[in-house]
Amino acid sequence: MSGWIHEGNLQQVALYVSLLVGYEWGYFDTGPIEAGAAASNAHAPSWFAHAIEGITLSVARDHGNGMLQVVLSGEFDDVTEARLETMLFFN
Repeated sequence: MSGWIHEGNLQQVALYVSLLVGYEWGYFDTGPIEAGAAASNAHAPSWFAHAIEGITLSVARDHGNGMLQVVLSGEFDDVTEARLETMLFFN
């Protein structure tokens, strides 16, 4: 599943994904995902991917408008999938 989020919401999105899968998001997760997102580009094959307990959170920055394209991949049950889709819709 994929969607667009505001750059400022990246940490909240990653935290929400980690809470859904039972992963304890920590200090050492924050730096790499922020740095990876900043170096990515949605208009080139330059994405950053971060694994969170079986879910891969891939992000690419759309330079110029403050948005990130987000792709979540992995095995989801129906409830988790609905929650993730809702989260992407409202961010």
